[in-house]
Amino acid sequence: MKLFRGMWEKGWNPDVVICNCVIDALCFMKRIPEALEVFREISEHGPVPNAATYNSLIKHLCKIQRMENVYEIVNEMEEKEGPVHRMT
Repeated sequence: MKLFRGMWEKGWNPDVVICNCVIDALCFMKRIPEALEVFREISEHGPVPNAATYNSLIKHLCKIQRMENVYEIVNEMEEKEGPVHRMT
């Protein structure tokens, strides 16, 4: 996290791929609150979260049965990206 935070402090803006790797690594290490914090930071300051960002968080949150957080993230994703196309 120090390296990641240091990038922002030095004015180096990590792209969405780097942010996704940090989020996924934090989730894998069961540091979900920190992963959500990184997600909120990039949602506010950039880069724009993509499908991989949302997928990583949703997958790990489902594993620990934090469905309220999952629904919040899905709702946020739908608001930013528009309606999700569902297969019938």
